[in-house]
Amino acid sequence: MQFHEGSEFAAPTGSTLSDDTQAYRATYRARHIPAWYRGELHAALTVACVLVPSLYCGSQLHDVRALELSTVPIMLVFGSLFVWTLHKYVLHRPMPGLRKAYVIHTLQHHRFYTYEHNEPDNRRDYYITLFPMSFGIGLALITLALGRWVVSAISLNVGLLFTLMAVTYYGLYELVHLASHLPNDAAVLRLPLLRALREHHRLHHDPRLMGKKNFNVVLPLFDWLCGTYARERPSRCE
Repeated sequence: MQFHEGSEFAAPTGSTLSDDTQAYRATYRARHIPAWYRGELHAALTVACVLVPSLYCGSQLHDVRALELSTVPIMLVFGSLFVWTLHKYVLHRPMPGLRKAYVIHTLQHHRFYTYEHNEPDNRRDYYITLFPMSFGIGLALITLALGRWVVSAISLNVGLLFTLMAVTYYGLYELVHLASHLPNDAAVLRLPLLRALREHHRLHHDPRLMGKKNFNVVLPLFDWLCGTYARERPSRCE
């Protein structure tokens, strides 16, 4: 193994960054990542935004009926649909009023992480890997508000399960997405499922596929249903 200079992560011999990618990463860090930023704190806040509402909602569940438990698979399917739709139609297309999301994702994230250079150099690179810290806090507050509406419209348990599953899916997305950009020999990638999802997402970072294939991150259900599931890179002639 060899290390990039100043890196916390290892890269296999022969996988050093191209000059273009290295130059872009240096420019991005200088322009966008604040001096005070710490990737460990970003990750910890993300975990807190998931665990706190999840644990609270879970502790309030009582006498859950089988029909109410159907909220769990429904939210898993909805989460897959939501991510697929957002990823395909917002993050990879410059839509009016949402262009900033396109710029951050397609023009920055996909240039910082390529198929060949899919790993961070250090934990400060989590800045462009995880959602902004404010996003996690905002999502938790919005989900809690929606959960209260579900409580009044259906039942307490359904509202609690809705909130629990919404923030849990967000947490799973962040976990899998971060794992998808960790070094190939990271301990968590010993899990076959995470390794498979990492390759699924890595293929999405091929410029020939990024606007067409592998939009799901956690559960590739709608990639499969909508014909956007890619198992390998296209040949050079495609």
